[in-house]
Amino acid sequence: MSEEKFEKARTPFFFYASVLPAVLVFTVLLLFPLAYEIYAAFVTREGTFTIENILTVIKDPLYTWSLIRMIIYIVIDISIKFGLGLITAAAFKQEFFGRGVVTALALAPWAVPLIPALFAWYMLYNPDFGVINYALKSLGLVKAPVMFLNDPNTALYWIIWAHAWRYTPMWTTMLLSGLYAIPEEYYESAKIDGATPFRTFIKITIPMLKRFLLMNAVLSLIWTSGEFASVWVMTRGGPGNSTQIVGTYAYWYLLFIGNSNVAAAALVVALPIIIVLMLIFMRLVGGRR
Repeated sequence: MSEEKFEKARTPFFFYASVLPAVLVFTVLLLFPLAYEIYAAFVTREGTFTIENILTVIKDPLYTWSLIRMIIYIVIDISIKFGLGLITAAAFKQEFFGRGVVTALALAPWAVPLIPALFAWYMLYNPDFGVINYALKSLGLVKAPVMFLNDPNTALYWIIWAHAWRYTPMWTTMLLSGLYAIPEEYYESAKIDGATPFRTFIKITIPMLKRFLLMNAVLSLIWTSGEFASVWVMTRGGPGNSTQIVGTYAYWYLLFIGNSNVAAAALVVALPIIIVLMLIFMRLVGGRR
């Protein structure tokens, strides 16, 4: 067999051999758990088919509010990360003294392990000895301690801020790479044409960053929709279930009620909503294709 024929014969083998590990990992770590979760949502503990698990969560007002809070969490969290990420990325693209040190410090939150980072924010929010309350009282801005995590009307938003702080550096890194990928000739041409910085930003920077924004938005949506750690570490769904979201609701049903099927149903019911949100984000960020 000639070398050319040998190369043609072995190409399909090497293609499938190189793809197979990724397919196996994808199947084992994603598709199989997802399929089992859907299966568990539609069976009883004895293994018989039922829709009672789905009806249980749909009829539960606590789950309805958990679902609403999950949507609020996703929208606000991604908005904060987008805004801060874009601002910091634009700043770090400029030349200034100590840029390397400032950039390293700004990206540090991403390197901090998740649970210690959340616990640090829990301590910062503490009304008795938290640094934030100490600073506010020292400056005379407040007389009584601010109940960051003890107020059912605002606790969720402080949790979202802590979570966004932890993951904003990912957005900064991705958007900064996107900014460096934009040819400087575009900005020079806009400057010659008399375009203002704001118009240049809207007409050049944002359109050229669309693919980076889309990738970040979709990844953040997927990760945030299953959020659990931030709420559980800081409030465990309290006070009065005011910070309960789908992830903590499912965990609560599994841990305290002991019903894994209803817990699975809670996640399965949220799945179509997550898909719709993903399509909306893709349309808003990606525009028409």
